[in-house]
Formats: sequence, structure tokens, C-alpha cells
Amino acid sequence: MMVRSQDSNGKALLAQAIKHSDWTPLYQLQTCDEMVNTFYSTLSGLIDHYLPMLTVKRHTTDKPWVTDRFRRLIRCRRHALKSGQAARYRSYRNQVQRMSKTLQRKYYAKRIEGLRTSNPRNWWRSVKLVTGLKRSVPPLSGLANQIHDGDMHALATSVNAFFQSVTADLSPLDNKDLPLPPDILPSDFSISSNDVERKLSQINIHKAPWPDGLPNWILRDFSLQLAGPVCAIFSASLVQLY
Repeated sequence: MMVRSQDSNGKALLAQAIKHSDWTPLYQLQTCDEMVNTFYSTLSGLIDHYLPMLTVKRHTTDKPWVTDRFRRLIRCRRHALKSGQAARYRSYRNQVQRMSKTLQRKYYAKRIEGLRTSNPRNWWRSVKLVTGLKRSVPPLSGLANQIHDGDMHALATSVNAFFQSVTADLSPLDNKDLPLPPDILPSDFSISSNDVERKLSQINIHKAPWPDGLPNWILRDFSLQLAGPVCAIFSASLVQLY
């Protein structure tokens, strides 16, 4: 499956690139569509450059605390064993053991800390997960494994295509039948950069992103830098509408 790189150095470089981005060309565009395309192409280009998509393997038997770095150490240890490199094998074996203990300790400490403020239902679900009474299975993973060999993106594409097919035989709306908007833009529709920044900073990063695929944490963590162009896009859409 394809996942976005979570390299800490890449995130730091991405942060610097976003902070120093020049949005002047976007402000000079005439239509909302052009501004949106410029906004997404700029951000997507930066994200793909500093945090590229990687092909990784996931197994249903993996422990919840297993990370990509831990998997790489496991592969290195296995390769050293097969190639007869005893010294390298012992080194990787020790690293795997130390990292395993560290990851487990951090994972369970975080889970237990979260139980302090959770409701009884979530508390019991987490207890069963931590103690191994109930194995946690990612949502729709079984369907993805059955239809698309575990590719969740392909499953999402299939679901989207199905919902599109439901309305495929319907005629599109005719804009001529819609009521004409007033000539003057209502003052209640005015948007300030501060309002946009506040809304962006409150985005829930644990929810799925929009179809554009832009990670929610990008909008939240860089709300100050992105408030200007996002506000300009919203304002241009209102002006274009009215």
C-alpha cells in the first residue's frame, strides 16, 4: 500500500518551505478556479517533494506499536542472519530488542493516559485492545483485502465510483432555473484573514481529508501562513458568485 512519508527531517524542511512561500502570483489571478488550482498545485508540489509517497507492506498480525523504522530493523536483522554476518546480526538484534521495549512502553503509556478522559465505552474498548482481549482491525480492511488486495485507496475509489453511478442518469441542473443573486455582496459574507486562520487552526486532523487529498494537519499546523491565500480564494468565490 502507498503511505505518505513521516520523516521528521522532511517535515521540518516542508515547514520552512511553506513559511517562505510567495503567494503573490495567486493574489494576482482573476478567477477563483485559477486561484484554487495554484493553491493546491503549490502545496501538493511541496508535500510530494519533502514527504513523498512510499510503498510499504502492512500485515494484520502487526502489533499496534510497530513503526516503519522498526520494520526496517527487522529486515536488516534478517538479512544479516541469512548472509552469515554474525557481528551485524547481533548489532541489529540488540537494536530491535531495545526499540521493541521503547515502542511498547510509549504506546501503552499513551493509551493509558488517554483513558483518564475517555467515556466508559471507549475506556473498555481501549482496555481490551491494550490487554489483547480484542484485536483491533482497521475499518473496512477485510473488504479491501478481499476486493483490492488490501489497497484502501483503490477501495475508496470504487466506493466513490459507485455513488457517482447512482446519479449518472440524472440530468444536470440548469443554472438558468436558479434565482439571480443580488447585485451587492451582503456584508455578512465578508471574510477576514483572522477568521480563516482561526477556523484552520481548529481543524480535526483525525478526520478524513477532502477529496483533494491535502492532509488536514497541513492546514492546521500552517494556519497562519495559509490563512491569506485561503481567505483570498473564499473572497474571490463570493465575488464571482455575486
